[in-house]
Amino acid sequence: MELKDKTVLITGGRRVGQVVAQELAGAGMKVVMTYLTDRAEVPAAYGAYPVNLSDEASLMALTGSLAKDIGPVDALINMASIFVPDGEVVTREHIEKIFSVNAFGNMQLSRWFAQQAQKNKLANAPVVSFIDWAVDHPYAAYDTYIASKAAIRHYLMALQTSFAGTIRVVNIHPGMILEPPNFPAAEKEMIITNTPVQTIGTPEQAAKLVRTALELDYWVDNVHLAGGQQWRHRLEKA
Repeated sequence: MELKDKTVLITGGRRVGQVVAQELAGAGMKVVMTYLTDRAEVPAAYGAYPVNLSDEASLMALTGSLAKDIGPVDALINMASIFVPDGEVVTREHIEKIFSVNAFGNMQLSRWFAQQAQKNKLANAPVVSFIDWAVDHPYAAYDTYIASKAAIRHYLMALQTSFAGTIRVVNIHPGMILEPPNFPAAEKEMIITNTPVQTIGTPEQAAKLVRTALELDYWVDNVHLAGGQQWRHRLEKA
């Protein structure tokens, strides 16, 4: 897809999303981003809309506003998610909280995108989503989070089949590309040590991968940003 003057919707305006937005804006795209509560998360140069992916009414308000204000959206980048560990007791409320954002909200938004692309006769409109390398290499204590990411991955693969010719799906499975605030330095070093390339990825690398995924019209795949893919499951080096 030629990116210049195309409109891209990016869910999640914080952290890595900022770098992705900057890369795509630099390529000439019209960037629209979502935020949960703080408009300041989105740079003033971009369109900004509030959305709570766990709230269906909020999602419907978002899609209605986009249709009214912007018209067709040419590309969708699913980045918004929640990353929390399981406790000793995993309640239904905990499961529903994680799935409502990571799976259900992204499912509904992606289907809306596919339907509006079909209505506007777009061809191979890209849906690029951030999943997680741990879907294929699970680590302990985040069972529900990993399951939610697996759910959206497989949903998108199925959606691509249902809307063949209208959308194409690229699922990016990053390892660590930007550690959370106050992340223990020793744990980060352990992750680097137990990674084949002895490093983690960067937001800039992720952004370039997103751009490539948008530009290559034939690309439909599940791809790993391998810099953070730990092959020993966080076991310390002997």
